[in-house]
Amino acid sequence: MRTGKSVVLLLLPLWGCAGSKANVKSDQAAVSAPSKPGPITKQDWCTRLEQFKDSPDWQCTWPPGRFNAGDFGPMASLGRYNISGAVFDEGDPVIQKKLTVRKIGNIELDLSKTVQISAAVGFKLQDLSPWLPDVTLTADGNSSLNIGFGLEDAEWRFFQNLPPTIADTLSDQTGDANKQKKLERAKSSLCLDSTALVEGVLVGRLTATIKEASGGAGSAHLGWSRLAVDVKAQATEGKAIVVKSTADPVAILYLVNPSRQMLSEFNLCTAAAAAAAAPAK
Repeated sequence: MRTGKSVVLLLLPLWGCAGSKANVKSDQAAVSAPSKPGPITKQDWCTRLEQFKDSPDWQCTWPPGRFNAGDFGPMASLGRYNISGAVFDEGDPVIQKKLTVRKIGNIELDLSKTVQISAAVGFKLQDLSPWLPDVTLTADGNSSLNIGFGLEDAEWRFFQNLPPTIADTLSDQTGDANKQKKLERAKSSLCLDSTALVEGVLVGRLTATIKEASGGAGSAHLGWSRLAVDVKAQATEGKAIVVKSTADPVAILYLVNPSRQMLSEFNLCTAAAAAAAAPAK
């Protein structure tokens, strides 16, 4: 249905008014290419995660990343190493006994975004944030969408009383030469002032639930024109689409501390610094 404004714009060329064609094109462009919504900000995201913290020591990961309990390295590259492999052997029962996993299930985050979708253009979910599942949504009519976010298969993973276990292993002198070299490399990294150690994470697979916003046209048929290889989309009742990441779970909260500080009471780093400063024999 044309509005009164549209009728006037269409009649203007008959009256010889220069520039009216540009107005028509501009009006049509606004319909076919709605402005992009504002991105999800760190404050948007992290404020909604406060309810899941069981202590102030847990921090919001921004952006959500593929961290695991036991990761260590510079803050800009925390997943560079993991104590399982770098310090302990894979599957070592000593460290496995320290690991606690608490399954939560599915979590709905108190965060949603309302966006406009055009039948001509569609909407790319990653326009809201590049770490969201990579999917392009479609609709057979212009509409407003409400997008809610959550985690599927969420669980806590954390190590209990980790520093003394690391210190005992790094101090062990009974291994062969290869094992001693491995431990020295791990000790050198963990004793750097720039290294941090992830003691625990709250992880899950990101989900986005998309449906027409209340007050919208209520008649657009939603779908998708593109899915990345690690994304799954499913239509549900009530004309909603659930988009899920099938890649490795991401951490939305982590417990992370400077590793040198955590090991300070065991004098490991002091001994390592003294050994490095000693003249070669």
